[in-house]
Amino acid sequence: MKFKADEAKEFSPLSLLAPGSYNFVVLSAEEKVSKSGNEMIALLIKVTGKDKEENLVRDWLLPAYPRKICAFCEAVGLDFLNEDGNITEDDCMSATGRLKLDIETGTPKGDGTLWADKNCVKSYIKASAKAPPEDADIVDCDIPF
Repeated sequence: MKFKADEAKEFSPLSLLAPGSYNFVVLSAEEKVSKSGNEMIALLIKVTGKDKEENLVRDWLLPAYPRKICAFCEAVGLDFLNEDGNITEDDCMSATGRLKLDIETGTPKGDGTLWADKNCVKSYIKASAKAPPEDADIVDCDIPF
């Protein structure tokens, strides 16, 4: 495959974002089987900071961690309490929400060197309840006068 090497130099690698709360969007979600044979959904998440800085983060939803699945669902507004308790890759695709990001220190490679530090999902932040539309009728208000 031929490509323009000069153009590749124009792209800077993604840099680490500081630990904190960020907006995110799921770019891809794929149902897979883990190395240990468990079902999972592998997520590729784009995290965006307030100054529009971005990073890509991978995360995995596994049945062994139901609290994490519930937290993800609450963050993106999915009803995880449906009859069959099922979540699919289609449910996750393009989902948006907020998460707490952290930095994972690089781990050793087989050759004695270290993988680079990377951002990781620390937790998902539950979406706040939406305010009613401004033109909504107010019913059952307790007005003290």
